[in-house]
Amino acid sequence: MNSIFEQLTKRQIKTFFDIHSSIKDKDSSFIEKKYLENERHFDSTLSFLEGIRLFKKQKDKIILKNKLVAGLTTEEKLDSFLIEKILEDSSAFSKDVYNYIQNFKSKNDSLIYKPSQKKNLAESGLRNFLIDIDLVFYQRSNKHYVINEKYLHLISTKIATKSRSPKALKIILKKQEEIGNLAELEIIEFEKNRLKNFPQLASKIEHVATNNVNAGYDIKSWEENNKERYIEVKAVSLADFKFYWSRNEIDKSQHFKNQYYLYLLPVINNKLFDKESLKIIKNPFNKIFKKHSDWNNQIEQYSIWRED
Repeated sequence: MNSIFEQLTKRQIKTFFDIHSSIKDKDSSFIEKKYLENERHFDSTLSFLEGIRLFKKQKDKIILKNKLVAGLTTEEKLDSFLIEKILEDSSAFSKDVYNYIQNFKSKNDSLIYKPSQKKNLAESGLRNFLIDIDLVFYQRSNKHYVINEKYLHLISTKIATKSRSPKALKIILKKQEEIGNLAELEIIEFEKNRLKNFPQLASKIEHVATNNVNAGYDIKSWEENNKERYIEVKAVSLADFKFYWSRNEIDKSQHFKNQYYLYLLPVINNKLFDKESLKIIKNPFNKIFKKHSDWNNQIEQYSIWRED
């Protein structure tokens, strides 16, 4: 597994993306030829991209499996997307990455790792790739590796269900909470701009979540016809827009119907959102749970009680 990472860089992946998107006929031999004009290790790059389920080679074609690749227009978006994909359970590399991350311990609100010389050499391929995509960096002054705080929320989202030390989990969940609050503030600004021609309505926008966490929505905004708009904000993955929806939030969606909205704001890192990719879903209960929906869902928790 380490051998793939020893032959892999972010630049190679970006080159592959650019070539594939520029060619109408996705002929694998032609893509390989164009790729090798500027980069090395075509087979390793393709194996990695197949391993994180972005591309698939079918006979003489290379097929794109995730259309969100087209939106990776900045370095930060690409980093975030690759980190998410490599951590997904379906990734061929998630176990290796998770095992590596397990070495990091909490210290002063950071997750750090100081490997032995032997382990440092053995982990060099994977470690260097994680440095390349900005998940890990080396702190020379203390001679240890650190998980970049910009992406702690991704660690929480993808592997919080696995065992972690209480201190490490506390750091991760704190970052996730901060991101959730920042996403709500971003949407408040978005709503003020949407209602800029209706200043009286814009002035009445409420950040409900700061006072009532059980309201079933985060923000009360307004329609231009003076009706309330109830907004639940979700800071979501760039890779799949996955989010968690509580029973209370679902009930409020059913109750308010067309006045209830989900705002799905993709997170690039802990201080940056992809506002251009914001998805707004009106009456989400009807849209998400209808028979032919674009959204998948599964039950991850049950409420269980005893009847006497």
